Amino acid sequence: MKVYGDVQSDNLNEESPLYMPNLYGASKYFGEQMFKDSGITTIVLRLPGLLTLNSKTDFISKVLNNMNLKENVTITNYNLPYNNFISVDDVMKFIRQLSFQSSYDVINLAVSSKHTLLDVVEYIKDRTKSNIDIIKSNSIQNHYIISTERAESKYQFHPPDQLKTIDSWLQLNSL
Repeated sequence: MKVYGDVQSDNLNEESPLYMPNLYGASKYFGEQMFKDSGITTIVLRLPGLLTLNSKTDFISKVLNNMNLKENVTITNYNLPYNNFISVDDVMKFIRQLSFQSSYDVINLAVSSKHTLLDVVEYIKDRTKSNIDIIKSNSIQNHYIISTERAESKYQFHPPDQLKTIDSWLQLNSL
């Protein structure tokens, strides 16, 4: 999602404008354009935080790390829907069933967005039996939902359930 830069809308889709991406985001966009101009059949996957074995850099992994260290978790926009993650397994399932519909396309993948950020963090706390405090900050941060509408309608993507994805990821990381 870094290609979008400072997201300026509540619903992030493939047509959302790019706004001041950092160097990493700009380099991703440059790579996308190289494939587009090459004529090579390409589907670009724009991914949110990727949950993998021992992942550490995405928000959900940081929440788990805080809980393991018995450090409180502070969240903003806690009452808003949150779907800024997906598991590597779900990405691979999508790739395995993929059939190219055009010579070039860009699609977003993410989990479903039926739960709030607070729901997700409380679920991780419950599943890990953590006793940390979840601090609900009233400051407002930039917030968006990742739209998977194109992937759903064009490629039969079924956004995985947030809590089932968390369960599978927690099991993977407890080995």
